[in-house]
Amino acid sequence: NWQVSMLPVKFLAANGSGSLTTAVASIRYAKNAGVRIMSNSWGGGGFTQSLFDAIEEAREAGILFVAAAGNN
Repeated sequence: NWQVSMLPVKFLAANGSGSLTTAVASIRYAKNAGVRIMSNSWGGGGFTQSLFDAIEEAREAGILFVAAAGNN
């Protein structure tokens, strides 16, 4: 599509490590930038309320949050 813009948002280091804080911040950054779709392929631990809240905020803003499953 010639009408598409992409906003790359990186929060993981070259070795794949990252923090929950920067993951949440990256979701909120993209939301505030006005993205309409987020494509996410990164592993993580179990449930965390702060990550759930950030994803829910994105959903409430009308953003489609796509997440990969089965990386490990």
